[in-house]
Amino acid sequence: MILGFESTSGYDGTDNKFFWGTTGRLTNRVKDGKYSLDGKLYQLSLNDFGNSMKHHVHGGFKSFDRLNWNTQLTDCGVIFSVLSEHASEGYPGNLVASVEYTLDDAGSLDIKMKAFTDAKTVVNLSNHVYINLAGHASGWEGLQQHTLCIPHAFYTPDDDQYLPTGEIEKVSGTTKDFQSPKKLVDCVPCERDGEGYCVNYCIENRKDNDKCLAAVLSYPPLGRELEVWSDQPGLELYTGNFLPSEGEELEGKGGARYGKWGGVCLMTQNYRDAPNHANFPSAVLSPGELYTHNLTYKFIQK
Repeated sequence: MILGFESTSGYDGTDNKFFWGTTGRLTNRVKDGKYSLDGKLYQLSLNDFGNSMKHHVHGGFKSFDRLNWNTQLTDCGVIFSVLSEHASEGYPGNLVASVEYTLDDAGSLDIKMKAFTDAKTVVNLSNHVYINLAGHASGWEGLQQHTLCIPHAFYTPDDDQYLPTGEIEKVSGTTKDFQSPKKLVDCVPCERDGEGYCVNYCIENRKDNDKCLAAVLSYPPLGRELEVWSDQPGLELYTGNFLPSEGEELEGKGGARYGKWGGVCLMTQNYRDAPNHANFPSAVLSPGELYTHNLTYKFIQK
């Protein structure tokens, strides 16, 4: 049900669209690759291929999914850790990050992300896994039979380059309203002039650092369901719009062909371009503080 490659060469290749990757330091887009922190302007790398390299996306050319992580096995999972050095992709401070994966017998995958720094910086880690409950190789034919529920009433509008305007608006009356379950076949082709979804939703009703339900993805033909629980302020719905078009698909594991709308990402995160919008949740991390991001993918067979 997870799109991916047979070997590490697939993940290292230039065609890798963040399959199963941990993105960072800043997930998603940063306008012009610039932000100010304590009066100092920082210039990040410009790697947004979809917008003529005008902006910074998912942490740069060496996003965290392109780094070699240290590994430590636990009784029921694994802990990955990595050092992102000062000035890497333009970010200040040496940042140490870790991601712990734990799988239980009930089918819940817990992901705990942590980070600390020796200089004030910005952090927004996320998991960019592509999911297709009909099977990783089933493509749009399988994905269109899914239903999706995102039980939250607000989102952050963006412009034609996927950059937020800074506003927060209600989803009611728009194609972005998934407060009640909807079939993807009825929604994806209608969004953004047929391009598909790339939308940040505002996760409400969070209490302290407790996780709340961010989304429910279902595949009725096989009785499969995925609940996404998170303690983050945002959820990015991305329907694989930038995967290759028909006839140019990527070769994945088992000889599968991955193309447009072949998988959906439900990325728990901070809002896009958060450092450039004072009304968005802060992405700043200072020395002595610990960044945390707790996420659960709960797979259910009905």
